[in-house]
Amino acid sequence: MYLLDTCTVSDFFSGLGNTKQRLRNTSPAEVAITAITTMEVHYGFRLNAAVERKFSASFRGLCETVTVLPFDDAAAMVAADIRASLKKTGKQIGSFDLLIGAIALLHDHVLVTSNTREFERIEGLKIENWR
Repeated sequence: MYLLDTCTVSDFFSGLGNTKQRLRNTSPAEVAITAITTMEVHYGFRLNAAVERKFSASFRGLCETVTVLPFDDAAAMVAADIRASLKKTGKQIGSFDLLIGAIALLHDHVLVTSNTREFERIEGLKIENWR
């Protein structure tokens, strides 16, 4: 299974790199996003009405087609472990990336991101860059 992070969803709708083709060639049954990504996309919509008009229906369609994974108690425990480990090494990452990475680890999904620099700090996380 693949877990798309927020920049990958943005790349898909913007048509950047190979993301659109890779996603179209992957079964929706093999794709997930997180509730964190859903929040980040809707936040972007709140900041830019033109982007919302252009992409909100397509994003709703994506959310109805793929699995949307929640941030739950199990993910919270994984995130706490990751955060503590990164803090001890002085290699912290952004809060939302931490939560998305925890969900990917918990579900043993390959995280699809172009933000490899941050996510590669999470030990054991499988990463692909479709851009």
